[in-house]
Amino acid sequence: DGLLAAAPARLRVRGVQLRTPAGANDAGEATVTLAETADDPTPVTCSARGFAQATAWGNRAIRAAVDAALRAERTARGGARFGHGRELYAGSGNLTAVARRHGDRWTTVEQDAGAVRRAKASGQAGVRALEANVDAHIAGLVAQRQLAPHTPPDDVWLLDPARPGARLACAGAATLRPAAVVYVSCSPETLRRDVDVLSADGLRLVSLVAIDAFPGTPHVEVVAHLSRSDTAAGER
Repeated sequence: DGLLAAAPARLRVRGVQLRTPAGANDAGEATVTLAETADDPTPVTCSARGFAQATAWGNRAIRAAVDAALRAERTARGGARFGHGRELYAGSGNLTAVARRHGDRWTTVEQDAGAVRRAKASGQAGVRALEANVDAHIAGLVAQRQLAPHTPPDDVWLLDPARPGARLACAGAATLRPAAVVYVSCSPETLRRDVDVLSADGLRLVSLVAIDAFPGTPHVEVVAHLSRSDTAAGER
């Protein structure tokens, strides 16, 4: 109350949302269930000390933009569901349920052991949750592809990295050649760098959706859709 009373008159509080711990899981962690995932087959639970989007409405907008990008990619290919997708920096599964609307087999990669444990506990069918560093995981796939060059590529990659971006993972796309990439970024600067890397490999930028998830600040979330399909169309 004191902070609000001392704030300049020109400032107005748009809204406050507190994500309060819901209790402890089997590992003794205080957890938070994301209200915006209540309609998912398995609501997403994350550590109270871990990362979650700041607001439910902001996260809903991000999830909707990811859903639209994946749907646009499927439409460009005639509507068929993805055979296999790979989600990098998957966390506790905030975007996994969205991804599963568009394909039945997903490999998710996250280095935080607690987040992977919670993702596995959700029991989502068709999801193989790996505890691994994303750069090391992609480097391993690149090495395997060099030994087995005819391995079919992934239908789509879904990325949601931290502010430093995913430079090394994107560089691996030159060898692994995913058919499409949907990239969620909280840093337009690193997104531009990584999109340049992906574009050099033949992926075409189809759409960019900016989301004002942090009103009153200079920060913005951006969802980018890149594709090798000539018929993919999205929102700019």
